[in-house]
Amino acid sequence: EDDRKLFVGGLSWETTVKDLKEFFGKFGEVVSCTLKTDLETRRSRGFAFVVFNRKDVINAVLETEEELKLHGHKIEPKRANPRTGSRKIFVGRVDPACGEEDIKEYFKQFGKVEKVDLPFDKIKDQRRAFVFVEFDSEEAVKKVLAKEKHVLNGQEADIKKALPTQGPGGRGSNRGGRGRGGWNQGWGNGGYGNGGYGNYYGNY
Repeated sequence: EDDRKLFVGGLSWETTVKDLKEFFGKFGEVVSCTLKTDLETRRSRGFAFVVFNRKDVINAVLETEEELKLHGHKIEPKRANPRTGSRKIFVGRVDPACGEEDIKEYFKQFGKVEKVDLPFDKIKDQRRAFVFVEFDSEEAVKKVLAKEKHVLNGQEADIKKALPTQGPGGRGSNRGGRGRGGWNQGWGNGGYGNGGYGNYYGNY
């Protein structure tokens, strides 16, 4: 579906999935719409993904001469970058007290765990609050992402697919402003900020 997917940035906080479906429905049939929200506040992060039933609808949106505005904000649609396969996931909001074996024990229900990376903050001399888990197949990653909620050591984790360019231990910038502009830092090089999850690193 990547060739039918549109990335939409510059959204107002008040814009909802229903608003997006109605707005883009005038260009063609909207199959699905995902509004990205902050894990903790549940507020919009200012960007979304819209999937149409036909790829030519993407061209219709991008080639329109109409100024695209929603809730007073000039929105910025772009073709969504196709995602490459990965056998690794990023797991944020992990209690440093949660050990490697505990993490393996939890994730083995989705598939064989080949490796767990536990990034360490040398400055603070402590483990960072995120880990990387690598499976033996992409299918295991799909199973993890299909589950809506993951709780590790009594705390809900923030789980994303890791990108091939990612590696453990990288440090990213702090999260940028929300609303217009916030999505720009959240959707930067590699998908989620420099190095893949730059903005996430800044929060853990």
